[in-house]
Amino acid sequence: MRASAVVNQCIRLGSRHCGKLVTVVVEDTHLRVLRGEEEITARPRKTPGPVTRLYVKGMGTREKRRATPDDKLSGNS
Repeated sequence: MRASAVVNQCIRLGSRHCGKLVTVVVEDTHLRVLRGEEEITARPRKTPGPVTRLYVKGMGTREKRRATPDDKLSGNS
């Protein structure tokens, strides 16, 4: 079984959803995982705090991007 981490919480989706694009809806008290219009699972949230970071991993999520003049430089460079 495959598991995905959302808001520091593992959600097991099962092998039939492996490699498929899903949408995770983060609500105040629950996490809902949707594939198209179908709700795959709903789980209660273990951490009620706000979501402050977003990191997506999977095929096609890391597109090559070129810098633009509007990009801000980090303080580390």
